[in-house]
Amino acid sequence: MGDVEGISTIVSLINPAGIVYGITVIVLVFVSTKFVNRFLDGLGERMSDRRLLFQQLSSLFGFGAILFAVFYSLFAAFHWTKEAVTIVSGGLGVALGLSLQDLVKAVIAGITLLFDRPFQVGDRVSVGSTYGDVVSIGLRSVRIVTLDDNLVTIPNNTFMNEAVASGHAGENNMLVQMDFYIDVHEDLDAAVALAEECLTTSRYIYLHKPWAVLANQVVLRDLVTYRLRLKAYVLETKYEKPFSSDVTRKLMRVFKEQGIRAPRVHQMNQVVSVRSEDLSE
Repeated sequence: MGDVEGISTIVSLINPAGIVYGITVIVLVFVSTKFVNRFLDGLGERMSDRRLLFQQLSSLFGFGAILFAVFYSLFAAFHWTKEAVTIVSGGLGVALGLSLQDLVKAVIAGITLLFDRPFQVGDRVSVGSTYGDVVSIGLRSVRIVTLDDNLVTIPNNTFMNEAVASGHAGENNMLVQMDFYIDVHEDLDAAVALAEECLTTSRYIYLHKPWAVLANQVVLRDLVTYRLRLKAYVLETKYEKPFSSDVTRKLMRVFKEQGIRAPRVHQMNQVVSVRSEDLSE
């Protein structure tokens, strides 16, 4: 008898018209979010210097719209008497304690990410073994598109427990670093000059920020060699790999033309070429 009365009480608190309104709001929010996101993405494509800003606005709008739809639907679905508050809060407490703990943690972590801003939509980040561009920060998860075009979804609370490295912290341009090795018997000054020319003539370089070619002697697997470390900014994160490829092709070509060779092992007047795979750190 008590169970029947309890069910009758809960049913009496439900607002059928409010449920319909809530569902309508959810549908409208979903459609408007898709429309606004598409509109902002289009603006970002046309105005590349403000692309990150539009991506961030898109993410913030979607996050806020979802929160509004959830709370409005919950508010509209019940006649909010004191009794309703007691029943719903008790039910939510049980639900959170049993099945929604991870979801609530992810939502709280998502809100923290938006305010703390360790990274932003559009940033190129590294978290764990995932490296790519942040395309959205949602209520439950962050979506990252890797450089090989895979979409990776990571729960928000993961970012509360792992270190996140951002390649450019909200700016369009990004620092790229490349290492090249040459034999210690080669002309180091000539190699540096060639590297500087190949670096600065790339169409992807952002020359409004400092660039450098650093040279030092290192021991690589018991082999003494010169290392050239090239550091420069690219115009946008999407040019990271094209820039590395462009500079590498140019530099390898001029090194070959000028006779500047890769590290070799010198033993009793005999020169043994070192395989390229032995040069990776």
